[in-house]
Amino acid sequence: MAGCFKGEVARLRGLRHDDPVREHDAEMLDGHGSDPLTWLQAWYAMQCDGDWEHEFGVQVGTLDNPGWTLAIDLQGTAMAGLTYAGQEIHRSEHDWFVARVLAERFDVACGPLNLGEAIHEFRMWVADSARRKS
Repeated sequence: MAGCFKGEVARLRGLRHDDPVREHDAEMLDGHGSDPLTWLQAWYAMQCDGDWEHEFGVQVGTLDNPGWTLAIDLQGTAMAGLTYAGQEIHRSEHDWFVARVLAERFDVACGPLNLGEAIHEFRMWVADSARRKS
């Protein structure tokens, strides 16, 4: 399994964030058939260039109400400087999420079962941005 992951990371290193978006990049970013966490891992691996990951990254934390936080650094990525309208959904006490971009970071706070939905929101924003560039 570790060898398989290393091979995938090596393949993804060829899809650098500063390269123009190509058709196969957009398909990979759309993540056909992959779950949100697998997609986020691939997106993160694409950003890692030997420098970016030393200063930036992805942070997942917990809230005491209960819930999750997700912070994704955008500096040095294709998403830096792009506009995100934000999203705020409150379905119930434990079914909610709030997403916004602040200071070149995609920030989410969400309910205890909404982390996948929060990652999916980021995924859809990345995919939409990739389609607009192509």
